[in-house]
Amino acid sequence: MNKMRSAKGISCQDNPSVIGKASTAGITLVALVVTVVVLLILAGITLTYVLGDNSIFKLAQDAKNKTEEAIRNEQGDFANLQNYINEAINGIGTKPTTDGWTQDKTNVTNGTVTLEVGSAVKGYTANGVGDEKWFVLGAKDGKLLITTNSNQGTVTLEGQDGYVNGVSKLNTEGAKFKDTNMAESARSMDVEDINRVTGYNPDVAKYNEGTNNVYQWKNEVTYTLNADGKIHYQGTKYPTTDTTSSYNRFTYWNGSNWIPLENETGKNSVTLTHNYYYYYPQTLSTTSSTETTINGSSKAYTLLFAGTDSDYYWLSSQYVLTYGGSCGFGLRYVYNGFVLGRDLYASLGDTYSNSFGLRPVVSLKSNVKVASDGTLSM
Repeated sequence: MNKMRSAKGISCQDNPSVIGKASTAGITLVALVVTVVVLLILAGITLTYVLGDNSIFKLAQDAKNKTEEAIRNEQGDFANLQNYINEAINGIGTKPTTDGWTQDKTNVTNGTVTLEVGSAVKGYTANGVGDEKWFVLGAKDGKLLITTNSNQGTVTLEGQDGYVNGVSKLNTEGAKFKDTNMAESARSMDVEDINRVTGYNPDVAKYNEGTNNVYQWKNEVTYTLNADGKIHYQGTKYPTTDTTSSYNRFTYWNGSNWIPLENETGKNSVTLTHNYYYYYPQTLSTTSSTETTINGSSKAYTLLFAGTDSDYYWLSSQYVLTYGGSCGFGLRYVYNGFVLGRDLYASLGDTYSNSFGLRPVVSLKSNVKVASDGTLSM
């Protein structure tokens, strides 16, 4: 009986081998679970690096894209540098830009689309002027420029006020043609817009240089109210000796005020630089031509120069025209097929009034899409 009771009373606690086997099995199971969990974590991390937003494949693709973009930018910079060299040597082209639109006389491109100056653009409307009225003018600072093929009203400029405030007045009128959706800015056309199309460089052309005229390009002329009561003048190019005129008064613009030469105040002398010129776009000189193209483009000529006598228009660009003993102060304009200027005030005190047309120039925003047929969209 005692033996039987002892057998019934045996438990795992009394059998070390049973305890060891159970513990080993438990540890093995826990280790397996931990191993599986660790493997799952590692698998998740691996998948994240392989397939996630910052995966090695995406990083590799980004690196590839950036490399290709750098190559394209380098190629574009090289092309722009060549364009800049052309401008420095020949007075043509535009200054380099890292992106956007560039101009080579009558051709404008953004690297994908190339447009001819004078070709129509569609999809732009401002101040009541819409399709069939806007045309490619050129490019500046990476932006595509468009203008109208006809004058948009007239602007009257007169005398001292016309010379001093004429550019501002013209640009104010031109700004009315800015569409806030597509336009970066709007202004009046200036002589640089014309020169970029024709390729005219005044520093290369050197208007009238070498002639026996006071009005030579960059001739620095000193005007003096002499003790004899007459205006004397002498230039760095012509005349190179003191010369007496028949005039006895001289008033000039110093950038802030109109100043008369006076012996009483000691302000009896001033040096002014001649920067007036005129030229025909076909010859880039004062020699006329019957050609109706600019650098082979009839569209560009038609847009800018083919108007009748009633179609002449202001250019928002000042000039100083030096004469023998006097000066003319005026603004440039386009008239009957060539670029010239109109005096608004003369140093002798004469004033002139002129009413010419306005040609607005719109600089389009960089995000405006331009199709090869000139259609604009956002």
